[in-house]
Amino acid sequence: MIFQLSRDRLTSLRRRALDGVITVLVFLTGAAQLHPWEPRPGPGYPAALVLTAGALSMPWRRRRPASVFALAVAGSTLQLLTAGPEDSSVDIGLLFAGYAVAAYGSGPARVVLPAAGVGPLAWAATDWLGDSAGGYSVPAAVAVAALPIWIPWLLGANVEARRRALTALTERAARLEAERQLEAVRAVLEERGRIARELHDIVAHHVSVMGVQAGAARLAVRADPERAETALLGVEDAARQAVGEMRRMLGALKAPAAEVPNDGPVVGSAPLSPQPGLADLPRLAGDFTKVGLDIEMSLDWRLNAGNPVPDEALQLSAYRIVEQSLTNVLEHAGRASTSVAVSVTSTAVEVTVTNARAGGAKNLTGSDRATRGHGTTGMRDRVRMFDGTLNAGALPDGGYRVHARLPMEGGR
Repeated sequence: MIFQLSRDRLTSLRRRALDGVITVLVFLTGAAQLHPWEPRPGPGYPAALVLTAGALSMPWRRRRPASVFALAVAGSTLQLLTAGPEDSSVDIGLLFAGYAVAAYGSGPARVVLPAAGVGPLAWAATDWLGDSAGGYSVPAAVAVAALPIWIPWLLGANVEARRRALTALTERAARLEAERQLEAVRAVLEERGRIARELHDIVAHHVSVMGVQAGAARLAVRADPERAETALLGVEDAARQAVGEMRRMLGALKAPAAEVPNDGPVVGSAPLSPQPGLADLPRLAGDFTKVGLDIEMSLDWRLNAGNPVPDEALQLSAYRIVEQSLTNVLEHAGRASTSVAVSVTSTAVEVTVTNARAGGAKNLTGSDRATRGHGTTGMRDRVRMFDGTLNAGALPDGGYRVHARLPMEGGR
């Protein structure tokens, strides 16, 4: 901060010094040539006064370029009217004023003033040139009037254009940087939303499995201790898996947005393992089979040059839809016979989970429908991300069917 203040102060001092040098230079080349300090003012005294005022106005040429330019034109016009043919002095204040009106001026006056200033100067130059220019007095007078105005004006206009271009580039860079930061924040928020969905699926799946296993253990603890022990081992295994998966997922939530990595699978000290995909569906079916579900799985994945491999996000969504569907079967249909069919084509991944009504299964109450509805809502959210479709509903025989179609990039 101190360095910034010192640099700004140094820039201000340099500008003031430059303004002082220009003021002195303009006075010496303009008003001083007419000797305004003589005790008996000559015919050039009015011009000397105006030129002096023009010289003293030079420090304001950035803030009041139009006024400074008008003074410079008036002073130069009076100088030409009162100077003799042998007087070749030049008021360089007109050069600085022409530059300033282009570099610091704005609006129509930026062009109108220089054009209007040529008129009086050319009229005065015609009288000043007299017969010295022969038959070319008018063109010569216009050249004498126009060149000191328009050459510095063009230079100032070029500098102003470059300054505007630089400002536009700076603003664009700042805007792009702000957009990049917003995009990074948005990406982090989306990732955390995805993690929240994953946590919901993890908890729903494992807690449901633990509930079924705990119930089985309670029923068999006296009649069949060995079966009860197996069920309790299943509860322990499901609990450990749930804790491990939640620890990995929550590791990402602990990191602030600035620490979320862009090129690595590790956040803080919590390693993020690869997300499950279609290849993990047989293992998932095996886990549900251990708790008593009768699952028949069909995975039709025709992998060849014509059928692209679904990306990780799509495979994860298909996996979670199957997992949620089987969890719903376990919660609401008991150990009903269930079929899982997954088909991968060149345009989409289709998932169908159908369960029959178990013999002793209960009808869905209001709370059961609400619970199952939450799971269906999560599946619809996943399908919506890929512009897919989801159909879920009861079958006439009392079973239930979930069918999801997840289009791949080329099939949307």
